[in-house]
Amino acid sequence: MPPADIVIMETTFGKPQHSFPYGETVLCQIKEFCVDALQQGDVPVLLCYSLGKGQEVLAGLSGVDFPIYLHTAHWNMSSLYREFGVRLPFFRKYQAGQELDGVLICASGCRRGAWFNGLSRIRTAYISGWALDKGAKWRFRTDAAFALSDHAGYDDLLEYCRLAGAQTSTPSTASPMSSPPICAVVVTTRSRWARIKTLLRFNLASLNSFWPERLFCPILCP
Repeated sequence: MPPADIVIMETTFGKPQHSFPYGETVLCQIKEFCVDALQQGDVPVLLCYSLGKGQEVLAGLSGVDFPIYLHTAHWNMSSLYREFGVRLPFFRKYQAGQELDGVLICASGCRRGAWFNGLSRIRTAYISGWALDKGAKWRFRTDAAFALSDHAGYDDLLEYCRLAGAQTSTPSTASPMSSPPICAVVVTTRSRWARIKTLLRFNLASLNSFWPERLFCPILCP
């Protein structure tokens, strides 16, 4: 990575509380959620995107001793992954109305379907980076929420800045990582920052008029 004085980011998870746990840990928790639900006579339903997230969750279920059913969109995408050589555990296409004796993976939007409302004794889990937020289960209206995301977390963003030459510590006020969706981190000395402002022909006052939460601020190296 080339060194940089200015790193500008669009961040989805730019708050300190969005430091994600290890993916393997989360996938183990999802497995345990499924096993516990089945042992209690419930059907575990995992809600996640059909592209990317669905295949990561599916791969994380490798080795389970219960069937894995995929809703149509997930089945189509996962079949395409498999055609391109991605190794995934055996899965079956869910047919509306059939009895489920394993886990069902589908998108959150499926809950609006009549077939979904016909499912009985289900235990739902929403899989998203937003699961780290307080009240996530209430917000997503699910029984559980697991923090698994394809986006960079707060720690990842700071590491990127460090690799680019940025300071890993930020001012206690107007932290550039404090709020999504946009932040900019400026890393330089005071003298170089003055020259950079002139070169780029902007100033912080005008930028902050667009972003009143002061998402754009310099981090000045000592």
